[in-house]
Amino acid sequence: MCELCHEEPCLSGCPNAPVDTSRRICAWCDEPIFDDLYFSIDGEPVCSDCVDDCRRYDTEREAM
Repeated sequence: MCELCHEEPCLSGCPNAPVDTSRRICAWCDEPIFDDLYFSIDGEPVCSDCVDDCRRYDTEREAM
């Protein structure tokens, strides 16, 4: 039994939980995408954080 989440096997949010390699990996930042919210850009998965960062950059450029 895990000392942190008190489950066996660990819950997905537990730091001791194994990384699920079947999940999608963001093509831009190489981080795993844990939720189902992602974008398919040129056929590759891109996480919402990367898309948000891109949108912020475009907004900042327009303000200049």
